[in-house]
Amino acid sequence: MSYDTQPDGNCQFAAVAEQLRLYGVHRSAQSLRAEVVTFLQSSSHTELLRHFQSFVPGSWQEYVINMGRDGAHGDHITLDVMSRIYNIQFMVFSNIGPQATQLIS
Repeated sequence: MSYDTQPDGNCQFAAVAEQLRLYGVHRSAQSLRAEVVTFLQSSSHTELLRHFQSFVPGSWQEYVINMGRDGAHGDHITLDVMSRIYNIQFMVFSNIGPQATQLIS
């Protein structure tokens, strides 16, 4: 199956939402983004989020607010969060070659 997302900043969420449907999980890109933002705002994940803060330019609150905006590009943090929420793995392939391939789980 091939799924070509629109390059509108919502592409990561749209692609993950499409793949989740294969497992019976039906979410829109917007509802998936909302779940990720809720997770990021949750104080129950403080230790995990402290780890992520070192990768975020600016403040954590600015990052979370921005990630809640339509069109904000997802990143490795949002992939990690979706992996945790749905207990799934993502294989990320890079156009710089196989040495840059990453497994997020």
